[in-house]
Amino acid sequence: MPGPAAAGAQDSAEPATTARPAPRQSTAPAAAGIPAAGPALASGEAGAGGPVVQAVPAAPGDFTGRAAELAEASAVLRAGQDVVLTGAPGTGKSALALRTAELARPDFPDGQLYADLRAPDGTPRSPRLVLGWFLLALGTAPHLVPDGLDERAQLYRTLLARRGRLLVVLDNAADDAQVRPLLPGAGGSRTVVTGIRPGLATLPGTRLVRLGAMTPAEATTLLARIAGADRLAADPVSVARVAEYCDRLPLALRIAAARLADRPHWPVARLADRLAAEDRRLAELRLGSLDLAAALRPALDTLDDPTAAALDELTATGLRVLTPADAAAVLRLPHTEAEDLLDRLTDARLLEPARPTGGTAPDPEPRYRLSCLVRLSARTRTHALAR
Repeated sequence: MPGPAAAGAQDSAEPATTARPAPRQSTAPAAAGIPAAGPALASGEAGAGGPVVQAVPAAPGDFTGRAAELAEASAVLRAGQDVVLTGAPGTGKSALALRTAELARPDFPDGQLYADLRAPDGTPRSPRLVLGWFLLALGTAPHLVPDGLDERAQLYRTLLARRGRLLVVLDNAADDAQVRPLLPGAGGSRTVVTGIRPGLATLPGTRLVRLGAMTPAEATTLLARIAGADRLAADPVSVARVAEYCDRLPLALRIAAARLADRPHWPVARLADRLAAEDRRLAELRLGSLDLAAALRPALDTLDDPTAAALDELTATGLRVLTPADAAAVLRLPHTEAEDLLDRLTDARLLEPARPTGGTAPDPEPRYRLSCLVRLSARTRTHALAR
């Protein structure tokens, strides 16, 4: 679930405040989860006093499943490490981050900060801008917010250390360089980061928690919580079809369930039949501001031309699970180059490592799962570029 959009994505100024003790002001995002600084926050020295900041949005009321990932993330925070939630677009990283923050609130009594690091137009927000929001939220008077990135980061870390134990949620990170200035530093404060880039694994003191598709039971439960349990109980076969056509991705499931909720006269089988048609499946998984294809597009756009062309060839085979030997044969590449290619697609979160066929014992060579929705999105992108 994307975080609340913020107005004013420009990098040139800090957020606006209700109190104006100094002429230097800025445009500010109350909608980004950072409350405007009132008179109590805008007076006195940098970071003095002020209420406990609770800026993290609520997790979805119908949050479902992810028990193992939630337990792991919570345990990591309690152990004094930061958490990076990663996975393919649409796997529910943001929702899990918000739920983790809710459960962790007693462990961080001095407050919680939140920022969506992706602007509404999809571009990354600068760390300097986000630090401006955080400094105001922590009680810094607008005229005391430094101009430079390094100075803002130093003041931010100082205020966090003074406050005690805060949790910072950084949603939709573009890369590790964007996140590093926003890390709390020494002290009891911790961070939950969401993103898809492999470089996030290089952040110091962090543990990666990877999300994949939901289990069939989780997917069915999420559909029922949104569309109505009684309605779905009447046709479990069609419910299972809908879940599989959605690749059991939380975002796709949420869109499908919302379509059913919006059309109470539809039997579940009708939606399942509409999703069965591959040429219209992505169009069916679009409702309001939720768009599965749009969510997958940024991952596809990170590919260079040769990798994107290779993905097109692989998707044309219709294979759901790929090995380096498969890729080498299809692409007419040496085995090592084919394996490197599959690794690049995995780094872009367009392939998922497949579970070993023999249970816990590793397979002789790695296996990768290519989801149907990724295949359809790649095909749509290729057709669009060819026009």
